[in-house]
Amino acid sequence: MTPALLTDTISPDVRRAVDAALLWGLEAVALRTIGRERVPNTNEHRLLRVLRDAEMPVAWVDPGLFQGAAGHRAGVWNDVEALRDVGTFCARLGCSVVAVGSLAEASRETAEVIGPLRRLGDAAAREGLRVGVRNEGMAPSAMALAALVRETDHPAVGALWSLRASREAEDDLAEAASVLTEAGLLGVEADERIADDADMLETLARGGFGGPVVLALESPQTDGLAVSTALVRGLRQARRAARG
Repeated sequence: MTPALLTDTISPDVRRAVDAALLWGLEAVALRTIGRERVPNTNEHRLLRVLRDAEMPVAWVDPGLFQGAAGHRAGVWNDVEALRDVGTFCARLGCSVVAVGSLAEASRETAEVIGPLRRLGDAAAREGLRVGVRNEGMAPSAMALAALVRETDHPAVGALWSLRASREAEDDLAEAASVLTEAGLLGVEADERIADDADMLETLARGGFGGPVVLALESPQTDGLAVSTALVRGLRQARRAARG
């Protein structure tokens, strides 16, 4: 598992955020907003220079796709089409995972989401990408997300697990880790309470998850060094426990 940082939870200035990630011992970054713009609408030349100077890989990008209503067909199709530009952006960054929403609640029928997700998966596959669906909207809990990914049944569609959303849904995190790993987990978005999640991290390690665990701080005023240290230590201990 790779400890990483969601840059805009530290600063809109990507250089400042990458410097913080290096200082805190994190090994990758996830990109959402840079300056005032959502990726991929950014100064790509400067971004690439910052990432290359720091030798910092990108765990995933979050362009804000599939946040609208499931029944809004035009919005869904626009997001599918937008994946082309995201694919070009990701190819230059060397990133293969795109974070997406699970569409907003329309009728609570997951069937409304399956078709659009499969179309998005097809578009992602053409670009050499995979999409990681968050537990939100039509799939607010980890269990609902796992079921949605299984029903979608597409090789380019997996789960991107938000621990903060899972806590709000009152999930059992260790159980959720097991279920999501089996369903196809592409990444984890962690929060400030990661120090309390040793059982969950060990479950991920034992299940063979080796992807990014991305720290998303609640505010730039959070003690990032302390939380990052807890994340790095937690991942190290989880790997040791899984081996032993």
